[in-house]
Amino acid sequence: MVDQRLRLGGITAVIGMALVLGACNKGGGGGGSSIMMVDFVDSSASSVSVGEPGVPVTMQISNPGSRNLAAVQGNLTFTLGTTDVSADYSVTPDAANPIGVNAGSADVLTFYVDVLGSATPGLVTIGGVASASGVSQVTAQVTETWDVQGASMTVDLVDSPYTTVGIGERMAPVTMQISNPGPGNLYLSRADLQFLLGPADVSSTYVVTPDPANTGTVAASTTETLNFFVDIRSTALPGIITITGTAEGIAVPLQAAAITDMWDVRGVVIRAIHPPGGAAPGAILKIHGHGFSDTQADNIVYLAGTPVGIVYADHHLIRAMVPGATPVGTLDIEVEVAGQLTPPYNYPIVPGGGSVSWVVETEPNGSFGNANPFTLDTGGLLIQSATIDPAADLDYFHVTYNPASFPSGAMVQMDINAFVLGSSLDSILTAYDQNFTQIGWNDDAGSYDSFISIVLPASGEFYVRVEDWGGFGGINFWYDLSI
Repeated sequence: MVDQRLRLGGITAVIGMALVLGACNKGGGGGGSSIMMVDFVDSSASSVSVGEPGVPVTMQISNPGSRNLAAVQGNLTFTLGTTDVSADYSVTPDAANPIGVNAGSADVLTFYVDVLGSATPGLVTIGGVASASGVSQVTAQVTETWDVQGASMTVDLVDSPYTTVGIGERMAPVTMQISNPGPGNLYLSRADLQFLLGPADVSSTYVVTPDPANTGTVAASTTETLNFFVDIRSTALPGIITITGTAEGIAVPLQAAAITDMWDVRGVVIRAIHPPGGAAPGAILKIHGHGFSDTQADNIVYLAGTPVGIVYADHHLIRAMVPGATPVGTLDIEVEVAGQLTPPYNYPIVPGGGSVSWVVETEPNGSFGNANPFTLDTGGLLIQSATIDPAADLDYFHVTYNPASFPSGAMVQMDINAFVLGSSLDSILTAYDQNFTQIGWNDDAGSYDSFISIVLPASGEFYVRVEDWGGFGGINFWYDLSI
């Protein structure tokens, strides 16, 4: 009898010929015999990469005898040419593998193979052996072939969207781009950032957290980007810092980044200014940054080189007034603390008028029917020290205005300030028109705080709802809402 098997699922076709289906062996005495045959070894993969984990391989065992096979065990062998390279492959049998094969039937054993970093690239033959109670070892007659491929790696660059960071700043983003020009997949074993002040390694003053979503595999002939978030410790020294990085793969040596980036590390820095689209003379600016003083008088805010009034300050936020006579245009804003000056922040001053209305939230305001009523003019609204308390609390606000005071198509921006100031609130901000139809929604806008921008409805009114994303609440779930 001749058996031919052509497997078309992979690149390499395997045709096995034998006078019997697989090698066989007999066991047992009277009452019939146990006959075991290892028909073939098979894998859905035609090529694997050095370092690749958990590649499935199957082995079919048949029993054409009249007695059941018991205590069936199997294993795989790996040969490169005439050399046994099984030590370069770690084989784990599936815990659900059968331990017996009934008379006149066949069954399949499954194995999961880790291709170790010591594996040599090339065409590797996968064989198999099996034994059973009363039956000595049998070798698979039809084997499988893998094209084992190696990877290569270049750490192309390290990059950050920030040019300036503040001492004590948290979660500064940095990315690392890694390419694999090799024929096999690259399995990363490590990837790290380093920080240099001149020739000195100052990495100990920076805490690097890899993004949990980072991949550990770079496919052949592809590029991947890893994300990191960096906390600058209070012990970090000011100066120009070089950010570099290294990465290492299984069977791929450590590589350093070809292109590095730089940070200007300062004691004080502006990170963002709200509203982000610009503010009119008379408006209140919310200057977000790091290194500000909790003592209001210790901070100086300059608008185009001229000090302006401050109405609130803490370590991460300053609220400053745009003077009514400020000219329209893009101006430099700087903050000085204890003689340290931030780099200039270009900010647009736009046409407008009026001044900010400072208002407070009152309970109950948990529905459209009892929403807090506020009037909006061109200076905007600041709802101070509102609180989501108790859990599952909802805060509704009903905002009315004179449409004639605003140009057609005017945008209004709504900005929650909470998490960045130390509140426990993870806000969700929703806007509705006069018919309670949703016209804006946001969960996170660069932090757990929310921001939305809508076209002012022609009706002269809209509603705003604030809630916690998880339905939590309490006295620590406070927020400010600027409109």
